[in-house]
This record gives sequence, structure tokens and C-alpha cells, in this order.
Amino acid sequence: MRLDRAVTGYIPVLAVLLCSLLIATPVLARGANGEVQVGVYNNFPQVFIDDSGTPRGIYVDLLNQIAQQEGWHLEFVPGTFAEGLERVSAGDIDLMTSIAGTPTRDEFIDFSKETVVSVWAQLYVKPDFSPQNLFDMADKKVAVMRSGLLGNKYGELCRDFGIRCTLLPLESYDAALQAVDDGEADAAVVNSLLGFSKESSFQAKRSSIVFSPFRLQVALPEGRNAELSAAIDRHLAAWRQDKNSFYYKTLDRWLGVRPEETQKLPTWFWWGLGGAVMVLIMFVVWTRLLSREVAFRTQEYIESQARYRELIEHMTSGVVIYEAIDDGKDFLFKAFNLGAENIEGISRHELLGKRLTEVFPGVEDFGLLETLRRVWETGVSEFLPATQYQDSHRKNWRENRVFKIPTGEVVALFDDVTRRVEAENELRHSHEELEIRVAKRTEQLQKSEERFRSLVENTHIVAWEVDLVSGLFTYISPHAEELFGFPVSQWTDLDFWVDHIHPDDRKQALSTCTNETAAGRDHAFEYRMLKADGDYIWLRDIVSVLKNDDGIPIAINGFMVDITDRKNFEVELSRSNEELERFAYVASHDLREPLRMVTSYCQLLERQYKGQLDPTADEYIAFAVDGASRMDHLIQDLLDYSRVATRREGSRITPLNHVVDQALAFLQPRIVETDAMITTGPLPTLPVDRSQILRLFQNLIANALTYHQPGVPPDIRIEAQLKGERWHISVTDNGIGIDPEHNDRIFIIFQRLHTSDLYEGTGIGLAVCRKILQLHGGDIWVTSTPGQGSCFTFTLPPTLPESPTT
Repeated sequence: MRLDRAVTGYIPVLAVLLCSLLIATPVLARGANGEVQVGVYNNFPQVFIDDSGTPRGIYVDLLNQIAQQEGWHLEFVPGTFAEGLERVSAGDIDLMTSIAGTPTRDEFIDFSKETVVSVWAQLYVKPDFSPQNLFDMADKKVAVMRSGLLGNKYGELCRDFGIRCTLLPLESYDAALQAVDDGEADAAVVNSLLGFSKESSFQAKRSSIVFSPFRLQVALPEGRNAELSAAIDRHLAAWRQDKNSFYYKTLDRWLGVRPEETQKLPTWFWWGLGGAVMVLIMFVVWTRLLSREVAFRTQEYIESQARYRELIEHMTSGVVIYEAIDDGKDFLFKAFNLGAENIEGISRHELLGKRLTEVFPGVEDFGLLETLRRVWETGVSEFLPATQYQDSHRKNWRENRVFKIPTGEVVALFDDVTRRVEAENELRHSHEELEIRVAKRTEQLQKSEERFRSLVENTHIVAWEVDLVSGLFTYISPHAEELFGFPVSQWTDLDFWVDHIHPDDRKQALSTCTNETAAGRDHAFEYRMLKADGDYIWLRDIVSVLKNDDGIPIAINGFMVDITDRKNFEVELSRSNEELERFAYVASHDLREPLRMVTSYCQLLERQYKGQLDPTADEYIAFAVDGASRMDHLIQDLLDYSRVATRREGSRITPLNHVVDQALAFLQPRIVETDAMITTGPLPTLPVDRSQILRLFQNLIANALTYHQPGVPPDIRIEAQLKGERWHISVTDNGIGIDPEHNDRIFIIFQRLHTSDLYEGTGIGLAVCRKILQLHGGDIWVTSTPGQGSCFTFTLPPTLPESPTT
């Protein structure tokens, strides 16, 4: 009672003292005179010192902006995190950057109310190490930042779960990641922001293990610099309300993407807490302190157990705790998490307390039972790789990690890897099939290349390829040396080829090749090329253009064919045509003149002596006149046939309707005589030899007028249709028709299907038609049914060939 009264008497004094302290404290702030010392360390991107020694990062940008608006002058004090923490707790600096508040730290330093950014702990491991959960970290060396919150949290977490670990304290998170790269540590605990931003700078990879989300704030010396804290909180709170504020732009710049607005968490009221602590120190007795410590430790234990249960329950992997019975011959289910329920499809209430061999009768063959026994006996953890379990109810693949805990129970962490194994098997099978196909295809390509190379190198043509970018021959076949006499090595560039083209052919050859290649068109041209012995040979160069994906020519290749013999033959043919022309003249003059004399005398004999001789003599005279006349027509047709290739007007753009009109004018007497109906449709305008095409239409229309059915007037239709790049022109009649077996025969010279007493003609007209069309690069054929008429169809290209076929 006496003590209580004494204490009660001091309460007013203590209250006055407490108020004085609270009021006087802000006066001690260094920031009051405008000079603010800020502790910085390397923790990218929150805060760091760049290569030039300049502080940078999120905190630096935000504090500089606040200082500019508040009129402060900032002095950055670099060091390690541990040094900065010691300086702020001793009051040597005014602010400490990038620090998380904890109950322990709250006892000797103050924190800003507003959160700068929220992060969490992230575990980075060696590239060849892939832990699935915290239990895989047993007996591993883990690098942490000295005096850092995350390292302490990791150590507490390992202790809570009974996991042995070795912590390696270093001066920074960068040093921790470097220790993993150098093999000095198996893993490193870093904050998530730094880890994400540094992943490209280190070999250490991000694992699936994360823990301890926390807020990064600004720390101040205990009971000092309240106006600094208030100003920082005021600016941060205002910035958070504006999505386009300097705060969010700073996060955008350093983090690369705008994070979700950092979560606002409850803040300590530092001055009130400081006063409360002082009051507690004065008024709370030792027993109260002891009970508070016990309650705190009890709460920590309860929270630890809750974390343990939550962690186990929400793991995607299955977790089962077994108790050995029958001296390790079997095991009872003691615990079974939600992940195990999902994987096995069994409720934990159906399993707890039951034997393993009872629920899973195939466990002996599976290998798990033997593994559990060994781990229970030796205490050495084991990994059971993917193994197939099978019984009457299930068939799947499981992967198990088994270890013994201090209670003597055995824990199995397992995952359903059925899909992964099936995918691996399918991938392996596909890979094997692909390898077989690739091997076969490679062998086929090699054989094909060998065959092609053998064909090219043993043929009498020269194969070549030119790269249009460099202008070099990338390939020339060996036959070039045999054909030209120059070593293949001399074909180094296009100048060699150009220089050896005959001067008279060079301009045309280069123009054709250059223009057609630029247009991306395959083409061919002919020219003379100099050989090593000084002679020239004729070549036909057949060129293919190779293009890239954009359709731009990048290379050309082709074949040089020796056509010297053909050219010589053409010269000989030209000479023969000249001789034929001379023969035609001789035939026209020397043969037809005696024939005309015979015809004239026979006709004279017929006129003067008709009726004076007996009927037989008159008949003989008529036969002689008719025979001489037919012989004259035959010679004339033969001359026309021989002159088709020699007497040409050349190609001119000609409307075919005009040509048909001219042919009909020539045949008008026959048309009137037979009472024929002729219909002409629209015909194209094409480059043709007008005189020859006129002869073509005359012959076809005359045939239709000649071979009409008795008593039926001829009905003739002339039409045209464009098919592809060629015009198909048809002359259709309703005449006597042709047996299909004679469709080819009628185009052969002197081949007739009827005698001259039935239908006049010499059997040369259709042969002349075919030859005219060959010279124009076209063709002709007939479709017919006896008694129903015929349709003669011929084709003409859009341009006349340069060298007509002979």
C-alpha cells in the first residue's frame, strides 16, 4: 500500500515529464535547419549507388522530389544495410531508405506511416537445382543480407519446420546472388523487386518458394524528426490518390510496368508509442514484463504452428505423415493434406489411422514401402523418382521425397507426374520417329544430290548458278571446260562470260537476261560464245530466277545448251528452202507450160471434134481435159505448200474479223452457189502474218462449203475463246462429218478420204493449214461425228514466235 501511494504520488510529475519530452522531441530534428542526411545502400531498384558513385533508385527520386518541394538539402550517406541501420538507430543520420518495419526494430527506430512499396521474399537457386518446397532446402547453404529482415525470416521459417539450414550473411543482395553463381551458396534470399530486376545479370534462377510479404518504408531515429516523417507521409498519401503522379511515374520508370497500388497497412503512432513505452517502463513491474514475454512467445508459437498448418494444407504437392508400426513393416496415416486428397481422390477422414498396405495394396511393388522403411531406420532422406503405381482402383505415376522428422515420424512429399511422364514418353517416341524420318530424308537428299550432280556432270549441257548480290558464278559444271576449253576456275565472275559473248550478240543477250531477271521471269535466249580455240559456238541459255520471301530476285541458275548443230541445220534448211523456191519457179514455168499446152489442145480438140467422133472418143477427150486441169490444180497447191515457209509478209497486228471478211469475199461465188449461212462472232486482234492467216481461213471455210450434205445448205460458225494465254478459234459446220479414226490423217499432205468424182480437191489444203499454224506457234485439230458436221479448232499465241517452227 505504501508503495502504491508512493507511485501514485509520482504520476503527475511523470505526466508532466512525458509531455515535455513529446513536445521537445521535434526540436531535436536535424531536418529543422534544412540539412537532411539520408542513408543509402545497394538494393536495386529501390536504392543503389551507380558506377559513378551517384545514389539512384525509387527512394532517391521520391526523396529528391519531396526535398525540392519542402526546401530541404539532402546529403546521401552510402554504406551497407547494416551500417545504415546502425547509423539511424544511433541518430547519426536523419533517414534510412528501403527498410521494413518489425517489432524488434520498432524498439529503437521510428518508421514512416506510408508505405513506399510492398515486396516479398524470393528464393533464388542454382540453375541445376529446382526445389519444389521448403523441405527441399534441408542441409543447404543459403546466402542472406547481413542484418536484413528476409534472412531472419527465412531462419525462423526453417526453425519452425525443423529444417536444418546454414545461413551465409553478406553485405548486399547482389553479393548473395553472386555467391550462388560462384558456388559458395546453394540459394539466396532477396527481395522480389531486386530479384526480378537482376535476373538477367546473374545465373541464379527464380524458384517457386516465396514467403514473408512486407512493406518497405522510411526509418528515422527514435523520437526524432517527426516533421520529416510527416512531410514524407503527406506527399506519399497525396501521390497515391493520383494515378498520373510523380510517384507512379517513378515506379513505371524503375519497375518497367505500373504495379498495383501498394497496399496501405496500419501505421504505428510513433510518438504515442514512445510515450507509452516510457510509461510502461516506469509503471510495469517485473512480473508484468515476464508475463508479457511469455504471452509473446506463446503467440509466436501459435502463429508458427498456424503458418505450418497453412503452408502444408495449401501446398499443391501431396504431404503425408506416417507412423511406423510392426517394427517398420507397415505404416499408419497420421496426417494427410488437401493436396494429397486432390491427387489421390480420397478423403483424409477415410485414411487417418489406417495402414498403408490396407489402402494401397500395390505399394510393395511401387517401392514406396521399402523407401519408408529405410528412411525410418536410417534417418537419411531419399528421393523416389517417377514410378508407376497400379492396383484395382488406380493406375498413375508418382514422384516421392521421403524424410524423417524429429518426432520419429516419416513424411512423404509426392506429386502426380502422370501427365509429365506420358508427355515425356510421347515426346521421346516423337523424337525417335523424327530422328528416323530425318535420317531417311537426309539419305534421300544425299542420294538425290548425288544423282543430280552425276547427271549434271555427265551430261553434255553446262549447268551454272550466279549470285545476283555478288555477281559471281557460285557453280559451273565440269562440262564447261570440255565445251569451251577454258578451265572452270576462270569462271570467277560475270565479266568472263560477258567478254566471251560474240560482239554482235552481246547487247541483245545482256538486255534480255537483265530485263527478264529484274522482272522475276524465267527466260531463254540464244547467242554465240567464243571458245579457247578461237571458234564460236551457238548456245541456248535457259534461265530460272530464284527469289527471296519478298519476291526479290537473289540468284539465277540454268543450263547452256550447245545448239551449233541446230543452227547449222537451220542454215542448211534455209539453203534448201532457196533451192525449193528455185524448184517452185521451175515447176511453175517449165512443168505448167507444157501442161497448159496439153490442156489447150485437148480443149480445142473437144470443141472442134465433139460429136464428129464416136461417143467413146468424146469421153476420152473429156477425161484428158479433166485430168490436165486437176494436174494443174495439184501443181499449184503443191507450190503453195512449198511457199508457206518462204513467202511471208511478217507479223502485223491484225483484226481477225477483217481477215475473215476478206476470205468470205473471195469465196462469195461458192457461198451463193451453195446457199450457205455463215455466222462470225467477235474475233481477237493478234500479231500474225496476214496473208497466211487469210489462206488458213479460206481453206477451212472452203472445206466446209465443199463437204456439205446433199440437199442441206451449209451452216458455218466462226468463233473465238481465250483459254489461258492462247486464243482458241473454231470453224464449225453441219457437213458430212469425219470418222474419228481419220482425225490425224486428214492433216497429212495428199491424204484424201473421198475420190475426186465425189468431192473436188487435192488433199493439200489442211496440210497447208497445219504448216501455217506451226509457223505461228499454234496447233490445229478436229472433232467430228459422221453425218453431224465437223469443228476445226486452231490456237494462236498472243505473240508470234521469234523463230517459227519449220
